Parts: sequence; structure tokens; C-alpha cells
Amino acid sequence: DYSTITKEMKSWYGSLSANHPSKSHKHYSHADARGIYFPADISSPGGGGSKYEVLHPKTNKPVGIPSRGWVISNQKKFTELINQDRIHFGEDETSVPCLKKHLIDSELQAPYSVFYQDGRASSKRLRRLMNGDFFDYPKDELILKEIIAMVTGNDDIILDFFSGSSTTAHSVMLQNAKDGGDRIFIMVQLDENTKKESAACKAGFSTISELSRERIRKAGKKILENKCHPDWNQDVGFRAFQVGSSNMKDVYYRPENIRQSNMLNHIDNIKEDRTAEDLLFQVMLDWGIDLTLPICSKTVQDKIVFFVDTNVLVACFETDVTEALVRELAGYSPLRMVFRDSGFTNDDVKINVEQIFRQFSPETEIRTI
Repeated sequence: DYSTITKEMKSWYGSLSANHPSKSHKHYSHADARGIYFPADISSPGGGGSKYEVLHPKTNKPVGIPSRGWVISNQKKFTELINQDRIHFGEDETSVPCLKKHLIDSELQAPYSVFYQDGRASSKRLRRLMNGDFFDYPKDELILKEIIAMVTGNDDIILDFFSGSSTTAHSVMLQNAKDGGDRIFIMVQLDENTKKESAACKAGFSTISELSRERIRKAGKKILENKCHPDWNQDVGFRAFQVGSSNMKDVYYRPENIRQSNMLNHIDNIKEDRTAEDLLFQVMLDWGIDLTLPICSKTVQDKIVFFVDTNVLVACFETDVTEALVRELAGYSPLRMVFRDSGFTNDDVKINVEQIFRQFSPETEIRTI
């Protein structure tokens, strides 16, 4: 019942407050089988349009012709539009018909090329967020949020290769909170030192990267304090990585350069100052595993074992790994399993690893480093 729909829509528009965003679309108050539309002027804008007879579909009498003529110069084309239900007629022939402009045909529009915003506003917001004036002329996170909404999907990856204060990360989280998206941000920033005697340096931030990470933490916490989209996962976490040297020792020596006295140094090919987390992320990179996957650690037979996304990767970089531990880890049926090459209690255990997994988890890909 399109007449009732039209009546109720007009009533609904009338009930809205003056500043309600839907108020600007109140002219879309009619409905037909194609959806919501508004009756648009059908006369020729500059005048001098064609003037031909058009019959009202109900009364079969000629309707009034606009003084400027029809905007549709071809009478045959006008008839086609009538047959397609693209012309809005009044109750009778006394009113001039209109073109139906459907909302579905104009839901998308080109964004403006310029955004006007007070440049001081973003500085004030960042100053309040960080409890200090640490950045000169920061980008506006609200404008970036609008751009992100325009050009990205809900599960896209946004990369800022010169992140500075990580305004982009802030904006991505804001937009996710608004529409329930699952966008991921990657911020890249040189570990540039803050200037001596600057407010940031005095506040204890020795590098721009430190300041950037703190901004993401504070922004995420602030966003969670406000109303968010009910479908948003409320993920404001992030992982920080920096480029480093290899975790592995340089063992590619010529035979004549290796003395018998230092051969024992090459039994373990991993550098002494590297942590288990260092090795874990190296393995994830080598295997092409997403670095944003959830990771947890568990104690299994008194050994620390890492589980990446439950069973995508299971890693144990401990020493004195026994056959009993190998059997228990095989019981988790991981897609990938990695051990420290020198971590087994003896050579027999190392040799039997493949057979144990073949028996208990034949699909597992096994590596040692």
C-alpha cells in the first residue's frame, strides 16, 4: 500500500528533530515497487523544451504541460518512462507530472575534494588525550576517519608508512567502533629520537615510536569508554615490531677457520640473547603466518609452549624436550609444530619426533630451528 507508506513516511519525517541527519532526506517521502523516491521537476531547466500531449493514466485526459516544456524532448521516450513506472502522476490531470528520482539510484556520491575543519581542534583533542602538547600540527583523526569510511571496506588493511603520532591508527579504531568493522592498521615509523628539552622528552618519551604507541593505547581506552557499534569486537590491541638482525648465529665458516676449541660453540645455532618470542615470530614470518593471530602460552610438562590461534602453530623452544612431551604435543593435532634443534634430551628423541607425529597427528608439518 504505497499511499499509506508515503503518508507514514511524511509523518515520521515530521516527528524528527531539526538536527536529525535523516531530516535532510525528507523529500524522499514517496514509495513504489522500486523503493523510496521524490518527485523531481520534469520541465526543461532553460526553457524551450518540447511540448506534446501526455495523457493521465487514470483519467485518460491530457495533463498540464510545463511552461518551459518537457525536459524529455522525445515523446516516445516519455511513453517508455511511463510504462517503466518512472513518472509520478497526481490524482488527476490537473497537476503536472514529475520524474521519479529513486534513492537507490543516488545512494553513492563523489566525496568532496576539500574538508574544512578548524586546524586547532585536533591539537586540542590530542593534548587532552596525552596530557601534554607533544606534537606540532597533528593530523585530524576525525577527517581521516571519514576518508577511511569512504575508501575502505570493513575488513581492509590500512597502512601508514610515515605514521608519526599514529593518527591513522586512532582513526581506524574510531571507524571500527562506529560501523562494527574489523579493519587492521599497520603503522611504520623510524625510531627517531625526540628532541632534547622538548615536552615529549621531558615526559619520558625518548623516541617518536614510544610516543606513538602510547597514543594508540590511550586512544583505544578512550574509545571503549564511549558507545560503540553492538557488533564491534572492541579490539584496540596492537603488536609492536622492530627490524633486527637474524636470531641465528653465523655458522657459515670455512673449515680452516674453525678451531677445535670453539666447535662446541656451534652446537646451538641460536644467538644467546634471543628470547622464545623472538624465535616464535621468526618462525611465523618464515611460514607466512599472520602476525595478528591470537597467541597464548601454556606450561606443558614444565615447559613453556606457544599456541598460535589454537593449533595453527605450536612452538616449543625449551631444552631437555622428552619423548613424553613430544607425544603430548602431538595430541593437540597442530597444523605446524616447531622445536629448537638443540632442545631434545638426546638424539633418539629428535629422531623419533617425526614417527610420533606420523602416528598421532599425521597432517602436522614439523620443523626445527
